[in-house]
Amino acid sequence: YVWKKNPSFSPIIAWIPHRLKTDAASTIYANSITFTPGTVTLLLEDDQVLVHALDKELYDSLQSGTMEQYISRIKL
Repeated sequence: YVWKKNPSFSPIIAWIPHRLKTDAASTIYANSITFTPGTVTLLLEDDQVLVHALDKELYDSLQSGTMEQYISRIKL
């Protein structure tokens, strides 16, 4: 993504809500967002995560809930 010939960035900082029940699951979720290229978790607070994304498209992909669903299946 970053190595495109003419990258066009439109950075965004926004909250993403989640429904994870435990602190461990929330932490894994926040870390997983940071491991996703182009995104960084800035703050984890109760049932939401503050995320910086290089582009709205990256942010939108996080809002799909797929990552949250995978983490919710982990027995913690």
